[in-house]
Amino acid sequence: MTPAQISEFLDEPNLAHIITLRTNGSSHAVPVWYRYVDGTFYVFTPSTSVKVKNLARDLRLTISIASNDRPYCYIVAEGTASVTPIADPNDSVFEHAASIAARYEGGLESGRAYIEKLMLRFPVSLITMTPTKTREWAAGS
Repeated sequence: MTPAQISEFLDEPNLAHIITLRTNGSSHAVPVWYRYVDGTFYVFTPSTSVKVKNLARDLRLTISIASNDRPYCYIVAEGTASVTPIADPNDSVFEHAASIAARYEGGLESGRAYIEKLMLRFPVSLITMTPTKTREWAAGS
């Protein structure tokens, strides 16, 4: 895939799967919403989730995004994650999470409302990861 094709693909609101490592070394994979901006992946999640607990112990993270339609393509990225709690709907961390939700909920106001509602149920964190290794594939390339 060319850099332009990669950028275009990552702008689509496909589901991603992130993989973290459990205490016994086995993988824990879950589907997530994501956003990719300026070379960094962003994902929000409940702060009490298994993935956050795994990352507290081992910051290695893999994210995999695949197309849903033909011609199939995918991108897999690996790197070291950071986890930041979202403390306030007025900070930039909240805005990152809202912009992720906006991709899947139909606009920034809907994205903000989604995150605010989530924060009423449990604490939410933002996971960031700048890849150190990537692989991509597109059918026919």
